[in-house]
Amino acid sequence: MIKLTDRTFTDLMDTLMEVPEVKQHIDSLPVQLGLKLLSQRIELGLTPKQVIKLAEIRKISLSQVQLSRIENGDIEISVKGNLKL
Repeated sequence: MIKLTDRTFTDLMDTLMEVPEVKQHIDSLPVQLGLKLLSQRIELGLTPKQVIKLAEIRKISLSQVQLSRIENGDIEISVKGNLKL
């Protein structure tokens, strides 16, 4: 039995990507969008609370639960009007 501590995250992801259903899920738009948003938030050094505050300033209703679900690709989001990311 292989302990997870003996493998890197990249090794684990490479193994998981060999499973067609996993690859299809990870390649899906909600997951890819969530990963992009999470990556940008981290790159900008923003906390989830700061992102929520920025959304409020722009009159966008967003809870911490919703942000988490979006970043995890758990939900699809709809956008009305023009939104600059």
